[in-house]
Amino acid sequence: MKFLTSGKVKDIYELEDNKLLFKFTNRVSAYDVKFKDEIPKKGEVLCKFAEYWFNKLDVPNHFVDRRSDTEIVVKKIHMLPIECVVRGYFYGSLVSRWKDGKISLEDGTQTDLAAKLPSPIFDPTTKSTHDMPVNKEEAISQELVTPVDYDWLSRKSIKIYGDNHYSVVTQDLSNDEVFPHSGLYKVDGDSYTELFKIHHNPNMIEKSETFKYRLDNNQLIISSDYMQETWVRLE
Repeated sequence: MKFLTSGKVKDIYELEDNKLLFKFTNRVSAYDVKFKDEIPKKGEVLCKFAEYWFNKLDVPNHFVDRRSDTEIVVKKIHMLPIECVVRGYFYGSLVSRWKDGKISLEDGTQTDLAAKLPSPIFDPTTKSTHDMPVNKEEAISQELVTPVDYDWLSRKSIKIYGDNHYSVVTQDLSNDEVFPHSGLYKVDGDSYTELFKIHHNPNMIEKSETFKYRLDNNQLIISSDYMQETWVRLE
C-alpha cells in the first residue's frame, strides 16, 4: 500500500488492481486551512456516511467496500474538475451572490433568509485551490467539462438532491445543499461518468422539538459551515 496524498480530511493510499484506499481522519478545516484540534469520531462518522449514500443512491459510483470504521476502498477514476453544487434554499453564499448580481433566480423566488427555492438549482464551482462558482458557459469555455457532461451532471445532481432531501427530512433534518462530485471511469476503452463523492450539508433542523426551522433567521448548523462562519466573524 503506497501513500499518495493527504487532503483536508482524507488520507489516500494506492492499492493493487487500480483501486484506492480512503482513510477518513478527525481533522477539521475551513477555507482550505487545517486546524490543530480535531473532532473525535469525525472520521468514523464520515466514513459510514459515505458508505450509506453510495449504497443508497441509484447512481453509478466508485465505491467498492468499507474496510474498517474509517476506511473505504474505491475504484480509481479520473476526476472532473468541477464541484456539482445543488442549492435548495436561499441561504449561505447564494444570498450574497444574488445581492451582488452574480446569480439570478427565477421570478417569484422568495428572498427571505432560509426560504425554500421554488425548485433546486444547479450551481457548480471549479475544483482548484480556491473554488469559484461557474455557470454552464464558463464551465465549457474553461474546458472543465463538455456540454454533454454538464447537462448529465446537472440532471443527476438535482436528482441526487431530491433523493437526499427526502431521506434527511424524514430524519428531522432539511438539507440546504448537496455536493456530488463526478469522474470518468474507463472500461475496455469506453468511458462512464460515475459519482465519486457525495457530500451533503444537513444545515437546517426542520422538525426537531428543540430546534425549529425559522424563516428569515440563521439556522442551527451542523456542518463545516459553522467553522467557516466562525472564521469570518473572528476576522
